[in-house]
Amino acid sequence: MNMKKFIRFVVILLCAAMILGILPAILVNAASAAPSITTQPKTQKVEVGETVKYTVKATGTGLTYRWQSSADGTTWKNCTSSSATKATFTFTAKTSHSSNYYRCVITDASGNKTYSATVRLYVLGVTSQPTGQKVTVGETVKLTVSATGAGKKYQWQSSADGKTWKNCSSSSATKATFTFTAKTSHSGNYYRCRITDSGNNEVYTDAVRLYVLSVTSQPKPQNVVLGETVKFSVTATGAGKKYQWQSSADGKTWKNCSSSSATKATFTFTSKTSHSGNYYRCKVTDSAGNVVYTNVAQLYVLGVTLNPVNQIVMTGKTVKFATKATGSGVTYQWQVSSDNGSTWSDCTSASAKKATFTFTGKDKHNGNYYRCKITDATGMEIYTLEVRLSVRSNKPIDPEWSTPSDPEWST
Repeated sequence: MNMKKFIRFVVILLCAAMILGILPAILVNAASAAPSITTQPKTQKVEVGETVKYTVKATGTGLTYRWQSSADGTTWKNCTSSSATKATFTFTAKTSHSSNYYRCVITDASGNKTYSATVRLYVLGVTSQPTGQKVTVGETVKLTVSATGAGKKYQWQSSADGKTWKNCSSSSATKATFTFTAKTSHSGNYYRCRITDSGNNEVYTDAVRLYVLSVTSQPKPQNVVLGETVKFSVTATGAGKKYQWQSSADGKTWKNCSSSSATKATFTFTSKTSHSGNYYRCKVTDSAGNVVYTNVAQLYVLGVTLNPVNQIVMTGKTVKFATKATGSGVTYQWQVSSDNGSTWSDCTSASAKKATFTFTGKDKHNGNYYRCKITDATGMEIYTLEVRLSVRSNKPIDPEWSTPSDPEWST
């Protein structure tokens, strides 16, 4: 077929198409044909920091791509990363991306546009970490996490060393906020939360530490002898502990002790009778300013505050020896020695077991020594000073025994 015949054939076909009304439809369809998508992108569930990868495939001429994002699925904006104009769009997942919508606008050489299916992105990530806690024993511990992701599940875990972890078992251990009552055994433990999503991804929060301020060993009451060293001790859990021992005469009004060891876990000082009956306790403070107090312990100092004194009495007169002492549940036993204090025996009169010992002076008592043995409730013993009794006779002097005047007695 020569050229003229070919042109004539085409003209005839076009005329026939116009007559039959086919040409406008052909031209319209040719002009309105949009790109056709053969592979749609899919919803993604990833962990924070992972690479997100959306892919679309389409047929058409001179296709260009523009990926868009939306926070609500209604208002869209163009993504700006370098791959946002490619068929495969990749970027690093951030928690701020979680729950966003994504789609791709595909345009052909004629300007026809096709939109991909709208898909979502779920990023499993922690947006708010739990914080370390410093509490007193018995307080409620509250650990909280916030996270993004789809179908999140929580499991709080604890560790004594920060290496070996076990799941916590209380009812709130599977919730975003984990609460429990602080015990001394919890102090120093580490805690974290394991978060999983419906895509089987998992992330962990930071590990945080719990410090529980608590007294684990209390000071004990003391019974000592005057001049002995008093030793009060406390053991406690908590962070950055500081100690301040305090004393009270009545157990109600307290003042800080001032000796060098009064700010240490073990408080020592030399006992005095003025300390006897006093109450002691320790104020323990942690680095967060929490405060606990130990139990109150009482101090008893066995000591003599009044010693008996030497006595000179006339025969038949009342002898009175007295003493005073401090201590817990003190008892008295007066003793006598007739050999200048070498050996001692208990006195047996009714008042010999009292702080004031009285009896009638007799000649046979002259030159004896006396003392009091004082015993406290724990069996500790002390003695008063040893004192001497002189008994003067009331008998008149026999003249025959007066100074002789016989010259034979002169010198």
